[in-house]
Amino acid sequence: MHFKFFHWSLDRSSKICFLHPARYLLDERGTNKEYNKILDRIDGHVSKVVIDRPEKMFPQGCSLSGANICYVLVDQTKTFDSIEVVHRNLNKTVTVSSLRDIDEHGNHPHYLSFKKKVLDYCKKKNLRDVFTKTNKGTYGINIGDLASYEFFGKKTKYGRERAVWLNVNEGVHGEDEELANAWYVYFRNPIAVLALHIYKKDYHVWVSMDSVPWFDTEEEFRSPEIPLNLNNNEVDYAIRMSYEHPTWS
Repeated sequence: MHFKFFHWSLDRSSKICFLHPARYLLDERGTNKEYNKILDRIDGHVSKVVIDRPEKMFPQGCSLSGANICYVLVDQTKTFDSIEVVHRNLNKTVTVSSLRDIDEHGNHPHYLSFKKKVLDYCKKKNLRDVFTKTNKGTYGINIGDLASYEFFGKKTKYGRERAVWLNVNEGVHGEDEELANAWYVYFRNPIAVLALHIYKKDYHVWVSMDSVPWFDTEEEFRSPEIPLNLNNNEVDYAIRMSYEHPTWS
């Protein structure tokens, strides 16, 4: 609905300041048709963006930093080569050349290099490739559709603690109990959680699984920084995010 009003405003005025949910600017998947439609229309005509985090206004937001609203200044009579992006939630201001360059990390270099390595690896194998909605093995970990900042919530709807169980439906499955336990450790690893949040911008988990790398061996799941070729700065950044946003763990 807010995009309809945004387009309506653009049809009636060459200069506007629009306040609305920020998810379309923080989205890093780039496949949402409504997001792309508005970005195509205003990119190049925006001089400034302010991203903020009044959670009470739009509590559905699920960004790692709590960012959930934005103020966008649009002047359709002008073309701008750069955009000032004020991340009030991060106390940081950056300059980007396109609205599609905005991310909720304030374009932190360690995040950008982490993201590239993770997504490059995910082209080979990712969590969505192995997720099923039917039991495919003796051991498994249930992954529900909805979770806020956490990977799969601390408990199921039946009140059971998350763990490796028998008879799991929606989730990952296998015949090797030790490997399944390594999956569980991996899901609690800050690297896996930060990878999930590359694409996860709402409460749905399963739609974001393709940004989570998936491996073959117990050793890889317990030390994902090795197959992903992450350096110390990238690993430390993921760990830092887990400390700054404890609802992930």
